Amino acid sequence: MELGERARERGLDDRVLVLGHREDVPQILTASDVVVDASYAGAGLTGSIREALACERPVVATDLAGMPELVVDGETGLLVPPRDPDALAQALRRVLENPTWAQTMARAGCKRVDAHFSLRAKLDATEALYRRLVETSAA
Repeated sequence: MELGERARERGLDDRVLVLGHREDVPQILTASDVVVDASYAGAGLTGSIREALACERPVVATDLAGMPELVVDGETGLLVPPRDPDALAQALRRVLENPTWAQTMARAGCKRVDAHFSLRAKLDATEALYRRLVETSAA
């Protein structure tokens, strides 16, 4: 059964949108009140959460793999245990009921993405590595 059908069956079709492939992701993210990654078998950092933070949106994500590198719980977003719908619901409620706090976390998340996960940060780290390697081989 498709996600959209499940939402309709539960009477949520007016609140749940299943969008499929989109080219306007930044616009969708900036229009969102909160961005959620509820993965339960994560394989590292997800682009969706990184992009949401870069767009200064509040995030809730499952505490998997490398996600805590990006989402510092209570500082740049909220982390919840995987496969725990009650914890996910509680985290979403906290974010939605405290928009000023949520926006403070989103701003901190944006700064974290810029400092550690942006193209500039990666290029700076690569350049620093090359400089260390050149200095070590010259010594």
